[in-house]
Amino acid sequence: MKRLNSKSHAAFLRHVRCICDLHNIDLYLGKGETIKEEGAQAGTCHGVFDESTLSVATGKEESNWIGVLAHEYSHMIQYLTDERVWYQESNAKVDSCTVLSRPTLFSDLTVHEAVRMTVEVEWDAEKRAVETIKEWDLEVDLDEYCRIANSYLWLIHMTPETNKGYNYLHPEIVQEQAKVIGPMDQYRVLTDQRKNRIQSILALIE
Repeated sequence: MKRLNSKSHAAFLRHVRCICDLHNIDLYLGKGETIKEEGAQAGTCHGVFDESTLSVATGKEESNWIGVLAHEYSHMIQYLTDERVWYQESNAKVDSCTVLSRPTLFSDLTVHEAVRMTVEVEWDAEKRAVETIKEWDLEVDLDEYCRIANSYLWLIHMTPETNKGYNYLHPEIVQEQAKVIGPMDQYRVLTDQRKNRIQSILALIE
């Protein structure tokens, strides 16, 4: 059992472990700053849930990775409660991650659908994570968490535009974001103004 500095964090981790055990889901807490991710998103990440395992890298400050745990826990709850946004993506003919990792290989309609489904499932997870952070009194800076969440949601839209990804955690990009997560309709379309602003920041930092 990983020893945590915060009692609220320890209580939340026990809860997550209990839910995982109840549903035969493995809980993996990596010791490094990132963990390896397989499949279409092969590479490294801070956390991932894939229906059989919930994985989180715990090599950074506790107040940082506990927010990642809240996010991945939210994906697990989507899966366990038959949430539409989770299953519409898992039942898609082509995995959204595959489409977004190689957008030039697919039609505009397929890319558009991949963006829509990914934004919907991630927006829902972010809203759930914010409520979880509040419910369990986790020591997470909510303003910063929401800024990063917003940066991530716009990254999904921008990935086909840039034909790759970019570091959505870069301070110059994060500080541009709102401190709250807005309604879902706000994230359905990437406006030219927002796209141009992100591209101008990328031109300075890349």
